[in-house]
Amino acid sequence: MIGTGIQLTDPSVAAMAGMAGFDFAAIDTEHGPADYQKVLAQVIAARSGGAYSMVRVPWNEPYLAKRVLETGPDAILFPMVNTAEEAKKAMDSCVYPPADKRGIGPMRAQRYGLTPMPAYVEESERACPHDSNQERDGGAQFDAILKTPYLDAVLIGPCDLSFSIGKSGDVRCAENLKLIDETVGKCKRAQMPVGIWVGGRDG
Repeated sequence: MIGTGIQLTDPSVAAMAGMAGFDFAAIDTEHGPADYQKVLAQVIAARSGGAYSMVRVPWNEPYLAKRVLETGPDAILFPMVNTAEEAKKAMDSCVYPPADKRGIGPMRAQRYGLTPMPAYVEESERACPHDSNQERDGGAQFDAILKTPYLDAVLIGPCDLSFSIGKSGDVRCAENLKLIDETVGKCKRAQMPVGIWVGGRDG
């Protein structure tokens, strides 16, 4: 495969890369000025021109990778990865629980909700298989979280919660609903305001 690096922010350049015969457009946010909105436009434009898209993030930090991943590029590149620990940190940013730590909110990567979450998750898990029995400690730490100074409220992410118990987007399964009820109960007993994230087509 042969690609070309893109630092210009006009999405037409990404489209032209595909039309010119390049296999992929490497959109550079490490050295280039593109913001997230420009990256989204460039990823879409690359596909329209017939090229794959790869986005290089500025640094190996999950918060820098997350919104790039949600734009649905075909690949993501982390700069300055020099140790196994740094590589693991990068993968933590990309792979969903229970294997790693990526938060769930795929946007364009899920075709804006047209692909049902379970199908999207199944596709992601085929690419990055994991041990569904791996335990997460968020629930065990919740009592301590509630005691955190200056914490004003708790917002439950039912989809993230389902991933943490190996149910992969099945937000209405009995186990997930039970955990939501338990979490709400703990918040009420602690007099902590609590809400829940909603918005998925299938949940």
